[in-house]
Amino acid sequence: MGGGWRGVFLLFALLGGAFLLPLSARESQVPDWKRLRPEERRIQGVVIRVADGDTLDVRDRRGTVTRIRLYGVDAPESSQDFGGEARRYVAKSLMKREVRVEGQNRDQYGRLVGKVFLGERDFGLELIRHGMAWCYRQFCDDPSYLAAQEEAQRAGRGLWASARRGEAPVAPWEFRRTHPWREKKSAQEKKEERPGEKKEKGGEKPEKGKRKKSKPKGTLQPLSPSRKQVETRKLP
Repeated sequence: MGGGWRGVFLLFALLGGAFLLPLSARESQVPDWKRLRPEERRIQGVVIRVADGDTLDVRDRRGTVTRIRLYGVDAPESSQDFGGEARRYVAKSLMKREVRVEGQNRDQYGRLVGKVFLGERDFGLELIRHGMAWCYRQFCDDPSYLAAQEEAQRAGRGLWASARRGEAPVAPWEFRRTHPWREKKSAQEKKEERPGEKKEKGGEKPEKGKRKKSKPKGTLQPLSPSRKQVETRKLP
């Protein structure tokens, strides 16, 4: 009998005992890369860049720029159908506007995952409701986000319009799984010479009005000093 009670107690400790720990103790079990600093729990700032449909940069009043990943939202990738439309929608709605960010945690890339509010409106929820993104079910515990996606599907809004034509849109997480990131172009391939900045090989750009001296044609140049000096002579 005693052994049975010990088994029940152990099971309780494993399944439910963790929820009885104080908040500070529970937070200490969160991996370091997921933890938020106090100033990241709430950020007030201006959107200065929109990377894609679910990622943007916010500059706060101190001038600190934070990369934000919208909580509970997964927008189409840039190289995916409707990716450009989703990004343009976010840029038009948020660019240079003041927002409030409520941080949730950090993702594996170091971005701050948070809810973004424009006034009192939850922008991530609005994005899903307008059919510009999916509810990221794997990382979302807000039931209103999934309800918003179902509403957009029924109405055929945004990316869900293709479903009415019999073309089911591909979820971004499935697209990423079947289309691994391509290798980035080398830095040399990305370089573009600006007009007027091309330099002569092996030296600085010659001054205006001055011609670079060229070696006379039809002559043999002396050998290096390490060998016997041979006078330059004209070719026949």
